[in-house]
Amino acid sequence: ENTHKSPLGAMVANMKEDNPFKLPSDDKIFAMREEERQRRAEERERVKHQHVWEKVTAACRHSRTRRIDDIDDAQASAARPDARLVEGLGRDARRDKENISDFVAKKREMFLVQMSLDVKKAEILKLDARAKDKEEALNKSKQMLDKDVERFDAFLSTNDDRAHDAMQKADTKAREKQERVIKIKQLKSQLSAIQSEIAKHKEQKDECLRYKDFLVNLTPAEWKEQKREEKKQRKLQRRKIAVDARMGEIEEKLQAEIEAEELAFREKEEKEKKGRRRQKRTEEDEQKERDQMEARRRRIARKYPVREQVDAEYVEYSSGEEMPLYFQEPKQLLHIFTSLEESNLFLIQNSQDTEQALEELEQKFAVLRKTREAMSNKMQVQISQLERQIFEEKSKCDELKQAISQSHGGSEIEELLDGLAGGGGGGDG
Repeated sequence: ENTHKSPLGAMVANMKEDNPFKLPSDDKIFAMREEERQRRAEERERVKHQHVWEKVTAACRHSRTRRIDDIDDAQASAARPDARLVEGLGRDARRDKENISDFVAKKREMFLVQMSLDVKKAEILKLDARAKDKEEALNKSKQMLDKDVERFDAFLSTNDDRAHDAMQKADTKAREKQERVIKIKQLKSQLSAIQSEIAKHKEQKDECLRYKDFLVNLTPAEWKEQKREEKKQRKLQRRKIAVDARMGEIEEKLQAEIEAEELAFREKEEKEKKGRRRQKRTEEDEQKERDQMEARRRRIARKYPVREQVDAEYVEYSSGEEMPLYFQEPKQLLHIFTSLEESNLFLIQNSQDTEQALEELEQKFAVLRKTREAMSNKMQVQISQLERQIFEEKSKCDELKQAISQSHGGSEIEELLDGLAGGGGGGDG
């Protein structure tokens, strides 16, 4: 009977004694699980050493399962007489089914409890891991914060040093700026003085240029033409000097090349004379040598430009000298003014005479124009009167033609017309 009692029954009995509606603590659950595991391990070891007939089957193990509430009843019925054995067997079969369902329910409950414990344990482990991670993160954050604080302190110290240096530089720059402002003011004042001086000299220059233009306009044309001719002659002289210098250089190079060519030719002849027998030179040989030398000279001369080419290549330039003023003494200007005044007086007299003659002509033209206009108006009136008379005569003629055509024949009409024509001609005469 004692063998049918298990640690599970003891655990349930203890739970009943304490409180059947209260879950045990985690420590007790773990302890019970550990005891159950050890018991199963011992049972397996014991079964390994048993004989086959000593081992029990699964059905036997299920039949041995009892309800926890019936343990005391079984112990009491063991002392009863065998007369009630049949009744006990029927009740045992019914109780076995109830014990199996209770056992499954308890197992399920234990499984749920175990699962909740596992979930809680996993959650605890997760929370522990998170707590460790948080702690590590906090430590790292603290270290980083310490480093940031150190860096910030270093930055503040550096910033203070920089601010101090910047203030010193700012003071230095401010002093330099003030000095430069003072210098700029001085330079501006100097510049204003120089600009006023430049403006003054410019005005003087413009005035002098106006006087110069005035004097140039007063200069006689013969003297200007003379100076232009002198300038032209100077240009021609510069051209001639430059061309002569260039031709001198060319002549020197040409002469040096001709001499070098003649020297080479003589050396060649001397070598040829040494290498052959001495022969008597004839006039033809000498003439041939002279022709060869002349051909060499012409060939060398063709390499250099002639005088016409050098003259064409010359580029004219101006010396930059301005035409000198004609007026060198005040009396020259007075003499010019006097002559101009005389010529102006003569021109003024001529202009006055011309104006007087023009006025007379204008008066004559006005009188003549009035006369012509009166005559033209008179003639226009006469022309209009004559045109009216002609129109009246034509109308009378037409009336007479109609009257005659109605009263007489054609011959009489012709005679009458001839008579009228003759009468009209006599009237006109």
